Formats: sequence, C-alpha cells, structure tokens
Amino acid sequence: MCKAALERFSTGLAAELYADDIAVNALSPTKVVPTPGTLFHHLTSEDDPNNEPPSVMAEAALRLCSAEPKALTGRIAYSQELLAELAASR
Repeated sequence: MCKAALERFSTGLAAELYADDIAVNALSPTKVVPTPGTLFHHLTSEDDPNNEPPSVMAEAALRLCSAEPKALTGRIAYSQELLAELAASR
C-alpha cells in the first residue's frame, strides 16, 4: 500500500511541477537488490545470479536525474526496463 501511495504521489507531484521544469519520478529495482536487509532475510545472496547489483539502480537513478525534466517526468520506472528503453532511444 505504501509503495502504491508513493507512486501516486510522485505522478501527482510531477503534474504539478511540470511547468516549473522539475521532474518527479518513482524508481524501483527490477530484481531483488542485495542489501543488508534482503541478505539478512535470505531474500537473495551476494552470489545469486538472479539479483540486481546496486550499480544498476544507481545508473537508472542517474539517468532519471540527468534527463531533460519535461522529457522524463511522471514515470513509474523499473531500473532494467528504464535503462533498456533509454539505450534503445539513443
């Protein structure tokens, strides 16, 4: 419920700030990221080939933050899909 609320809040805020050239997006990992919490709860492991390295989320966040605000705002994005989309549009 909290994640859905954050997504709705982000899209609403993006609409409000569009005219001011301020982008607002929500970004989620595509897969489980090996953080201390996910490792502790055994949701993934450091060597799990199905996890998502933190660097993927970092790259996706950087791309969202460095894009033209009016071109990339109001998005509910998932890291790997976003990176693939932006690579394809180059």
